[in-house]
Amino acid sequence: MIRLGSNLFQMRNIHDHDILLSRLKLLTIMAKAYLENHDFGSWRLRSMVRNTKYISGFMSNWHSYLMNYATDHKQTGKIHLDHIFYQRVKLLSVMVASFAEGNPMGIHRRAALKSNVDYICERLNHLHCVSRANLHVLS
Repeated sequence: MIRLGSNLFQMRNIHDHDILLSRLKLLTIMAKAYLENHDFGSWRLRSMVRNTKYISGFMSNWHSYLMNYATDHKQTGKIHLDHIFYQRVKLLSVMVASFAEGNPMGIHRRAALKSNVDYICERLNHLHCVSRANLHVLS
């Protein structure tokens, strides 16, 4: 029988930061779709609001979680997440919840959303192998 998928030695348990990064990537994709004027159905709008609530809840305990993660894991790479990334993720969740609930977005808010999404996408490109990286929080 042919076995497809990862080898057993490459598998690991899913951690909170894995779910956070997946939801954050989903929010950036939805924000980019909004910036390109794609239509959203009611299910997508509700999922955006749910994702923003999850990210906001996780971000309330962000600093202590990442400090514990950095000290508990002995791994090789180093990725620096500073307070600016933290603030931008919180801002993205507020902005996505705002337009998902039907609030108007003017030119300046759209520009701020685009800048925010671009910054987060740039940082997420460096986090593609979080399981092998050591996260450090810069103050």
